[in-house]
Amino acid sequence: MANKPLMISGFIVWVVATGMFLASLLTKYWKTFGTIHFNLFDACVGALCTPYGWDPTTTQRSIIVPRYLMLVAAFFVLLGLVIGMIGLCTRRNKCCMVTEGVLTIVGGITVLTACAAFTAFFVNNHMSFGYSFYFGWVAGAAYIVAGALHCAGSA
Repeated sequence: MANKPLMISGFIVWVVATGMFLASLLTKYWKTFGTIHFNLFDACVGALCTPYGWDPTTTQRSIIVPRYLMLVAAFFVLLGLVIGMIGLCTRRNKCCMVTEGVLTIVGGITVLTACAAFTAFFVNNHMSFGYSFYFGWVAGAAYIVAGALHCAGSA
């Protein structure tokens, strides 16, 4: 029998983590310096933004590595969501919810790895980290908590 309070708490934390993750990816303030700011996809001076592009031979490694890790994290979290929804609609609820929890934990670890890689590439830079960067850290930790709650609640 599933522990409903843990499952509901895990879902609430998952929704918060997903909001933070999306805010981290969609806002442009991973690093800031005056009017200059950028994220994993664009570099901006004031309101004028220039996209980095997707070619790994022309885009800096310091942007490519965290970007790909964040996209891999999104894949794990979405795969976990699909498996969790399948588990709710079938009789394999326990198995699917544990799998969903583990995939969410892996997604959270991948988000934290992306943020750590970004930190490693830009730690000696004179720019300061922006709020989008910190949203990524919070999202990674919250995904781990949500996955743990789902695993514990499915027992």
